[in-house]
Amino acid sequence: MESTFDNGNYEIIYRPLSDTIINGKKYNRKFKIKFNEKEDTLRKGIYMNEMALGEHSFYENNKLICKRNYIVPNPFFIDIDNKNETVDFSAFKIRPDSTYLNTAIYFDSNGDSIIKKSHLYRTKFYDEKWNVDDSLKVDFEFYYPGYEVVKSDLYFIVPQDTSMITLAFDADKDYTFTRKILDKKHNKIEGLVEFVAFDKNKKAGDSTAYAHRIMFINEKFNIE
Repeated sequence: MESTFDNGNYEIIYRPLSDTIINGKKYNRKFKIKFNEKEDTLRKGIYMNEMALGEHSFYENNKLICKRNYIVPNPFFIDIDNKNETVDFSAFKIRPDSTYLNTAIYFDSNGDSIIKKSHLYRTKFYDEKWNVDDSLKVDFEFYYPGYEVVKSDLYFIVPQDTSMITLAFDADKDYTFTRKILDKKHNKIEGLVEFVAFDKNKKAGDSTAYAHRIMFINEKFNIE
């Protein structure tokens, strides 16, 4: 037990997990469950030195209403201004000492996802398993609540040389990623997307109708 309400009911209970080291710094981890004063579940998830990490589930009347995914950004993208002069993400203020809310999926009373309220990316791999020398192919689709994604720029770390990025400019909400699989170590896709989304309730040409956001991509796939 971590804390209680005045009426004696639990507010937060936790289970300690093993420590982890990220970017050379040691963090303790806990799995926590938060309740309201009536002992209804409000939230479940892992914390790293009090920072949310991984998938957190949120509840209302003990029913799941939202899942949010918190990540530790790749150090490459935290320091991207020093690695590529053509990219400026300083406006997004990515912090090296914090986790980042990457995606959120909302659910209706039947437990079905509500895409119109969610911000996330979805992937479709063309095969379940791959071999060395195959040409990897995967579709990405991006969503932003109440908006239509009208433009996206993608930046992928090059597996052979993590000081380099592959750029994909001027896509819309859909993008097909292809890459040669050089060896079994190249079993993940790391990158980010910067996208522009248009508020569907506003008129074209309204400068306040557009939102900018970044989303980190971290996908693993099976190589036989």
